[in-house]
Amino acid sequence: MDQLNVALVGYGYWGKKVYETLKSIIPSKRISVVEPNLKEINYNIKVKTLKSVLLDDEISHIFIITPEETHFQIAKQCLEHNKNIFVEKPLCLTSTNAYLLQKLADERNLQIYVDYIFLHDPYVRKIKSLLDSNYLGKLTHIESVRHSININKPNITVFDDLAIHDIYLGKYFFGSNPKKIESIKNCIGSNQINQAYATLYYDNKKTLSSYYSWIQPKSSRKMTFIGDVSSLVWDKNKEELFLYKEQKVIDKFTVTNNKSALELSIRQFTSNQNKFDYFYDTKILERLKHS
Repeated sequence: MDQLNVALVGYGYWGKKVYETLKSIIPSKRISVVEPNLKEINYNIKVKTLKSVLLDDEISHIFIITPEETHFQIAKQCLEHNKNIFVEKPLCLTSTNAYLLQKLADERNLQIYVDYIFLHDPYVRKIKSLLDSNYLGKLTHIESVRHSININKPNITVFDDLAIHDIYLGKYFFGSNPKKIESIKNCIGSNQINQAYATLYYDNKKTLSSYYSWIQPKSSRKMTFIGDVSSLVWDKNKEELFLYKEQKVIDKFTVTNNKSALELSIRQFTSNQNKFDYFYDTKILERLKHS
């Protein structure tokens, strides 16, 4: 991997984290950054234009960490110039555009990789191992709460920002795509959908219910896994998983981070191991917004 030449498009809050992670596994001289307001002399970063990156045959992989509404056009240009792409979630905002990107990638034998970062979280892996060993009995329901604060994204909805995590995690934990979806949308003090509820229905009466918000006073990331024997709570603000039975904590689990989820995600992208169906995931996201 340290022989790759890569480019990072976008050097905002998350783009900076991606750059620092890349720099820990790829020599910085092999990383180009596309960010109009970034001055190379001030940051000691190799700054280029998007056009120069696209025309550079030595750059094979491009990381797109830009606002959601820009993903499609940038991704399309990258694929047209024979670049493998890593895109911050979601891939794009419509299933039509997702299909066009996937078709273009397939025609050129290129890789599209969307940063489904929680699939690399050690707590998620631990939860999956507990579920697979029937530690909770039969898993019947998942509840998810995702609140983000200080959001300034005028061109998207709270679904675009947060629901994609539950779409791919639901598939990971239940082993299939949902068969039916329902949603309730609210625009509170805004013209945007900034609060929403969603339920995804799977085979065998399994469900995933979610509450998304940009207007709560505190950030929250919490999932509760309900089985017919016991329940498990994963709160991103805590360092342990809590196992409940009859509403009492009966056990807890601590998980060690050896490598960050972001590093593992980047390494999966560059090793060409990705086999996700982003078209279907985008279609579910689209249906949530319009159902």
